[in-house]
Amino acid sequence: MDVREFSMLMAQRGCVGNEKNYCGSFNNYPFTARFLNGKTGGKTTALLQVQFNKKVPSKMTKEIRKEHRGQVSVYKVNRSTTTGYLVGGVVGAAIASANSNAGENAGDTALLSLSITARSTEEFANLLDSVLNQIVQIAPGYGLFIPDACPVCAQPGCDSYAYTKGSYRAVHAHCVQANAQAKQAKVDKNLREGSYALGIVGAILGAIVGALPSIVLAAMANYILAVLFALVPLGAYYGYKWFKGKMSKGVLGIIILISILMVPVMQYGEFLMDEIVNYGAFYSPLSYFYDISFALSHNASLVVVSWGQMLFFMAIGLLIVGGIISRTGQKDVLDTSFSAATLRPINAAAQPTAPQAMPTAPPVAQAPVAEQTAPPQANI
Repeated sequence: MDVREFSMLMAQRGCVGNEKNYCGSFNNYPFTARFLNGKTGGKTTALLQVQFNKKVPSKMTKEIRKEHRGQVSVYKVNRSTTTGYLVGGVVGAAIASANSNAGENAGDTALLSLSITARSTEEFANLLDSVLNQIVQIAPGYGLFIPDACPVCAQPGCDSYAYTKGSYRAVHAHCVQANAQAKQAKVDKNLREGSYALGIVGAILGAIVGALPSIVLAAMANYILAVLFALVPLGAYYGYKWFKGKMSKGVLGIIILISILMVPVMQYGEFLMDEIVNYGAFYSPLSYFYDISFALSHNASLVVVSWGQMLFFMAIGLLIVGGIISRTGQKDVLDTSFSAATLRPINAAAQPTAPQAMPTAPPVAQAPVAEQTAPPQANI
């Protein structure tokens, strides 16, 4: 089954999404299904995720794997696979890099993540139903239920499902809609009133703060740690935001440029600290530039190697935080718009089988539930 067949299958079952990612509910258990790989007429692998109230015990996942031996495995959740923009149209067109799609609850132990593999479309459909049905049957025995607290306001009494905070879950529709409107208003205000000049000042100050750990480590221990270089663009990005810089598409270029220009500044800082600590003397910027000019004219390779090494580590740092520093106001709007686009009333998302209450924390007394008369199918 290729991605086109996967998309058709999930759409036919009433799920909402785009080419690779879909949200649905199974007996009032909201889930997401994401196409990972597959080809026409061949093996298909997808990621199935269900958000619970607490950590999913390994015993439960072992039980599911045992029941579907060779077809189901625990999926190692990471920041590049937790989230995607799951709707088509304007939001779907905004799909960005894996880093920028970083999920807000990447690595969340309460998020059950399973990799399911089948050899045909029919087998995949049956496997999906079988796994979801088993989850519904055994989850209560492990004290697991679908959280009823809205992730936006943290209050119970949810009336809808929406994809937010990295999973498809119960929400208040008005909270998601109000959040989307507030975010849009905030972005519109920033684009009207934001200042590139103030943002650049904040970015420079933030980059200097972010560079301090690397400068201190290099001066005191003569050691360079690539991970610490990630603090430079990170500090520049948040400094830009704190100083009300305009969050347009040019933000990424500004942050990258300032981060690169910080390389000689960091080297100067290292020399300055060395002079102060070891000789009690102040090493002026003019002295630094004179020494660099002298070194370039007599032994340029030494300077090139030194700066080249720092630029290499800065590039690694930029890659580490690339998903964060590339976020603009418009991307924030797309996230909230995406949540609003996946809104579905809980009752409307229920299975067309015997009526069931949303699975939340067990009440003191429960009314008997009508026996299911037809095999369940995942839909929304």
